[in-house]
Amino acid sequence: MLSKTGALTIVYAGIDAGAEDLILDFNPAKDSIGLSGALRTAVDEDNDGLSWLGGVDHLVVNGSVEAVQLTLSSSTSVVSSAAALMSHTLATLNAALDVTQLQQGDDLLILARHSQYTNSAALLYYEARDSDGIIDADEITFIATFNGGAPAFNDFVIL
Repeated sequence: MLSKTGALTIVYAGIDAGAEDLILDFNPAKDSIGLSGALRTAVDEDNDGLSWLGGVDHLVVNGSVEAVQLTLSSSTSVVSSAAALMSHTLATLNAALDVTQLQQGDDLLILARHSQYTNSAALLYYEARDSDGIIDADEITFIATFNGGAPAFNDFVIL
């Protein structure tokens, strides 16, 4: 998708491991990300909008957090859906997010931004399939990759 003209709301209603989007030129001044359907139900558990946690590098996530905006500061941080980079992505996510307080079945929307590459980001969905406190490859789904403009937590709307 390319956001060049008027305001654009990109709506995500489901979680599909085979359907990652590439969004170019997202403009936070006018564009937004809408959550509806199964994805909204999964992450907005209390039906009152997303409870966000934000910070740099090491965030401790508990069961009351529904979404995180993670800012990665290390130049070696990688968040990519490319199969060749999956081990680096998992290492980055596990170093940056402490999910040991989550239980099996808990889930989380992750917006990963990089402090050095401010015009790019990745949007992921995490569902704990066990309670070992480690993010595994089968527990994350890439929803979208942003290039040329990246959203922040306040660009998300519940539909």
